[in-house]
Amino acid sequence: MATAEDVISIALGEVGYSRYNDPRTGTKYGRWYAQLTGDSYYAQNDVPYCAIYVSWVFAQANQTCAGLPGAYCPDMLDQAERAGATIPVSQARAGDLVYYDWNGGESDHVGIVIANHGSYLEAVEGNTSTGSGSQTNGGVVARRKRSLDYVCGIVRPN
Repeated sequence: MATAEDVISIALGEVGYSRYNDPRTGTKYGRWYAQLTGDSYYAQNDVPYCAIYVSWVFAQANQTCAGLPGAYCPDMLDQAERAGATIPVSQARAGDLVYYDWNGGESDHVGIVIANHGSYLEAVEGNTSTGSGSQTNGGVVARRKRSLDYVCGIVRPN
């Protein structure tokens, strides 16, 4: 079983990946997920991939986590809650999954926690932006710092 450091190392190794620079159709994560599930939809262009990216990282690390693999944040977080794998935000630590809700509805986005700084979390996220662009469909893998105000769930891997 991988350690949190293994998961984070793999996640950080993907920082800078951009679907816009990928010479093939879709994303490398979507192509992997399409092969895994047998559903070619995920290998197409413009498929949101934050959840698929997280699933890919955990698969590369041979690490399991409730809700993974998955492609839809609300379902993944629901599965983790049913499995009893969610923890309070204050207990988030490196290697946990962090789910975000931008507008008071359901989970919109997911990343892998790098550090808990008390008032904000630092995470590696797929399909985000490096600045003020789209946070849930920005097309790149990036390190992000986000206020706890946006966190709607923390999941501790197995």
